[in-house]
Amino acid sequence: MPRSIQVSAPSRLHFGLLRFAQTGGRSFGGMGMMVHRPRVVLEASPANQWSVQGPESQRTLAWAQHAWALFQPTAVRALRVRVHQCPASHSGLGTGTQLALAIATAVRATCNLSALPVERLAGAMGRGQRSAVGSYGFRAGGLILETGLEAEGGLGKLQQRVAIPVGWKIVLITPPAEQGCHGQREADAFTRLEAIPRATTQRLLELATGKIIPAAKRNDPATFGQAVYQYGLLAGECFRSVQGGPFASEATARRVDRLRHLGIHGVGQSSWGPTLFALVHHDSPAALIAELASMPEFSGCNFLATTADNRGAVMTVLENL
Repeated sequence: MPRSIQVSAPSRLHFGLLRFAQTGGRSFGGMGMMVHRPRVVLEASPANQWSVQGPESQRTLAWAQHAWALFQPTAVRALRVRVHQCPASHSGLGTGTQLALAIATAVRATCNLSALPVERLAGAMGRGQRSAVGSYGFRAGGLILETGLEAEGGLGKLQQRVAIPVGWKIVLITPPAEQGCHGQREADAFTRLEAIPRATTQRLLELATGKIIPAAKRNDPATFGQAVYQYGLLAGECFRSVQGGPFASEATARRVDRLRHLGIHGVGQSSWGPTLFALVHHDSPAALIAELASMPEFSGCNFLATTADNRGAVMTVLENL
């Protein structure tokens, strides 16, 4: 039995939903991509009693014990889990899904249980109730288009998964004092939102399949970035009654405008934010970060240069009995 298992999972950028909950047909659906950094990195090993170290320790312990009880291993009494890296929760990077799936993967491997398809793993951990981008991205990385949940539930249908060209550079911008909508506030928000018109859903799908995916396939970052911006702007407008506009706040909107004025066309808010992403294909990420850091709109923001992740989560056996 493996004594120590490490799981390293990428973060998720979400470009926007296709629709909200429907009484008939598919609900939700959306598009996004995985990025190499920041990552969820955790390690699990058998133990005589439960213990968790590192960030998100209470959440990690709850999920680990949930997975252990659900999978009912017979050879392991408890687990020792150490979270080495974990992005901040509610920052728009899909941390909850990546952490939950990484924990479930580590629990099964540590207990010498076979791997599960991501659809079953997500269902076991209660993930993918609105978006399946992070779940499919956990499995295989890349650019993900999923068309939503059937009425009976499950995970949204994966429409396409496309690799992002090597060399595309992305800058993440996160104001540390802000958090994206989450928890009960998020649940309440979805009850107040008006249905997304079918014409809007159709336009989002046209951007996804007619612009974004083809641009990724032919290594055209300029077209890709402009189309992703248009997709995010249109999807964000559907949240105007909650956000006050297509972005999470006026401060976020000002940051987007500044980036666009600098010639960075591939800009968007990931999920509820507050993280913004900027696709950089002319200047170096370091040069852009240095320029932004001096601007008042970005005062106090954290910056991270990263690339697309086309692999998904990686599991490593660190030690064997």
